[in-house]
Amino acid sequence: MNTQHSIKRGVSLYSYQYETFLRKMTLDDCIAHAAGLGAKGIEVVSEQSFTGFPNVPQAQIEGSEGRAITTGSGEKTKHFVGQTYLFHYALPHFYFHATTAYDILRHNGLEIGKKDFIGSY
Repeated sequence: MNTQHSIKRGVSLYSYQYETFLRKMTLDDCIAHAAGLGAKGIEVVSEQSFTGFPNVPQAQIEGSEGRAITTGSGEKTKHFVGQTYLFHYALPHFYFHATTAYDILRHNGLEIGKKDFIGSY
């Protein structure tokens, strides 16, 4: 077999749970370390990786609508500012996956409805 692969390195920040739990590393420290290892992708399992999630300090949120965000690598690299990333990339992806999971559950016989998907209001 003489197949050539172009596997790129990715890192899950879950790997840093010990360091973040003991407050030896911040989120920025973890990302910088992963990037230093040559990671081209970073997975964040927020609720397992960072104490206090989802209560993000206000200082981390302020100004994020204009923060530069880059996703992908190589030819698939995309550049956004925070607000554009949220409304045109992150939220559509979230709703796509939530809807797909809902559809799969319904297809497999789970009796759930609109109220289970959007909650009560």
